[in-house]
Amino acid sequence: MMDPISLKKEILRRVNTLSYELQCKLLEYIDFLTQKLPKGVPGKQILKFAGSISQEDLQAMEKAVEDSC
Repeated sequence: MMDPISLKKEILRRVNTLSYELQCKLLEYIDFLTQKLPKGVPGKQILKFAGSISQEDLQAMEKAVEDSC
């Protein structure tokens, strides 16, 4: 495992080899990794919603996901 200084230097060295477009994408990814995500709620609080989506709607959602992926 690298020490923190060596790690930062290696990251910077590798970033400098990327095209401008890839550096922009990397920055977006870093923003994603460092964003503060909202705190969720315990599962017990949302159990009341279990089964509230119809089978027909579930199938439509599944098809939409499959078509998009």
